[in-house]
Amino acid sequence: MYFTNKSVVVTGASSGIGRGIAYEFAKNGAVVIAVARRAERLEELQKECEEFEGRIVPFVADVTEQENIKAMLEKAIEETGSLDVLINNAGAMDYFTPIGDMDDELWHWIMNLNLNAPVFAMREAVNIMKEQENGGNIININSLAGLSGAKAGAAYTASKHALTGVTKNTAHMYKHEGIRVNSVVPGGIESEVNDDPSKFHQFGIGRVMSAIETDGLMGMPYDIAQACLYLANNDLAKFVNGANLVVDGGVLASE
Repeated sequence: MYFTNKSVVVTGASSGIGRGIAYEFAKNGAVVIAVARRAERLEELQKECEEFEGRIVPFVADVTEQENIKAMLEKAIEETGSLDVLINNAGAMDYFTPIGDMDDELWHWIMNLNLNAPVFAMREAVNIMKEQENGGNIININSLAGLSGAKAGAAYTASKHALTGVTKNTAHMYKHEGIRVNSVVPGGIESEVNDDPSKFHQFGIGRVMSAIETDGLMGMPYDIAQACLYLANNDLAKFVNGANLVVDGGVLASE
């Protein structure tokens, strides 16, 4: 397998998309540093993957703390001798809150988790990867809100638009160092983040839904994991850099 003994750091790995990504990479032989705040969820994931060629290494941490970011990348090097793939998945939604009702706490929380955490992780990662013979791969889990203004609230949309920009900029800056940087753009995915619609801002969700035509199509974390497996494979995707790979069942195709 291509990913045998390669290190893959996945943030937000305790549920939803992150969990699906970690599971599939372990299944394909990788040593996965599974990062999340909930230790029990990571332990459950580790047990589920015990029969795979790869393995899960639980790493309990809050990625909004910069010292944890450095430590999780160092853990990958400790386990395999290199940092091969970083997948910035951890994130939170703003419940479709429009800017007129957005408070400072929501803004700072969304920016710290959705933007600052992946940016700081990328900063550490490129300085490790550029010294490695085979470079490395960075994949940011983006959102349709990173390409459109009508898919989320103000804070979430701003954070994902910024992530789109920093993905492209970093891909350009480090393309000659053997580092590829791409993003995966999920559409509607069955995940924990969608479990409590009572939290949704009613005006905001109404405006968003007026601009979305999904035909009831929902993807699964597996679908996003397969896109990540492709992008992280230097044999298959060696010429894909700075891309936003949309995996949405055709939602953007209708716009």
